[in-house]
Amino acid sequence: MDFLTKNKCDLMLGKGYMMLYKERIPCFSNYGDTQNTCCRISLNNNVIIPPESEMMVSGKTIDGIPMNLSGIVEPDKNFIEKTGILIAKAAVNLNNGLIPMRLINVSEKPYKLYENTVIANFEVIDKIEIPNRNVRTSKTQKVLEGVDQLPELLKNLYDESSKELSNEQQVKIRDLLIKHNNVFSMTSQDIGNTSIVEHTIDTGDAKPIS
Repeated sequence: MDFLTKNKCDLMLGKGYMMLYKERIPCFSNYGDTQNTCCRISLNNNVIIPPESEMMVSGKTIDGIPMNLSGIVEPDKNFIEKTGILIAKAAVNLNNGLIPMRLINVSEKPYKLYENTVIANFEVIDKIEIPNRNVRTSKTQKVLEGVDQLPELLKNLYDESSKELSNEQQVKIRDLLIKHNNVFSMTSQDIGNTSIVEHTIDTGDAKPIS
């Protein structure tokens, strides 16, 4: 109690967190019948975020919270300070425990993140209505499991190319794009060139234009 008083801590037990030096710290408990109103979110699988890119990944709740709640996802301060990876705040529904997360790598190098890394916190908000987007349902989990590893531009290509394909074919085209994602141009600044093939344009008797 002396420590809490000396450091001007405010315990918000009803909301599941405390304030310490203007920083909100989630509090988690496995005791009693009180329903948790916040939880931590970790990565659902390993991902590699390309340089100067953003990527949608799948997060999962890890602190035991009902799956019928809606609330706000906020980045974990320690994660951002350690990695430099930015995370967009979002309002989400906890449908099956999996949460869509938008991560941004602002550095010039790819960054690998590992499964179960804590990246954000979820806090319940009363009376919020969010459309259900069916993120990673059980029937599509296997097909979409690795799509988060694709750069954002290739996700559009995957979506357009896999509309009429079977689950097995979707997995094959997903794996092909992941394996060869480095051959695609992501911006107008990384278009390469080659000297293997030369192209000649016959201009006839026309004079060169200076």
